[in-house]
Amino acid sequence: MNKNFKKYISLSLNNIIIKIKDKINEFKTINPIKFSDMISGYKKNKEKFDVLIPQKFGVYIIFENKTPIYVGSTSNLRKRISDFIFHHINPKANTHILTEKLVKERFKTKKGFYNFLRSKCILIPITTNSLIEAKILEAILIGILKPKYNAEIRK
Repeated sequence: MNKNFKKYISLSLNNIIIKIKDKINEFKTINPIKFSDMISGYKKNKEKFDVLIPQKFGVYIIFENKTPIYVGSTSNLRKRISDFIFHHINPKANTHILTEKLVKERFKTKKGFYNFLRSKCILIPITTNSLIEAKILEAILIGILKPKYNAEIRK
């Protein structure tokens, strides 16, 4: 490999590491969003939902009663979260693997999963500058938080 390429890769990795450290520090100060607020916000005022959930690359963390249950990354936070919220009423919404697993094992219906999200879950969305940055942050947060369903889905 040529020296310039190695130097470029090294600088790129260092920049990503710095950005990831900044995102982890940012994570500590983010106020979580209740799924119930997102649902009512979307039904009453779509602009409020759009402000809460940006249409950007990022990572999202779902908590059940302050316990992290899932960390995911996406190229479009708004679309992914919309799919979680509206999958039971919108047949065009993509069904996420977490939804499939929870419906099958715990709730028996998509409506049951929807009610669970609405009543017991909160979300922390974290925007990133790229999907690669989101994937790296996701892996780091999974390692730190050890969310239950990330481990179970991979089995």
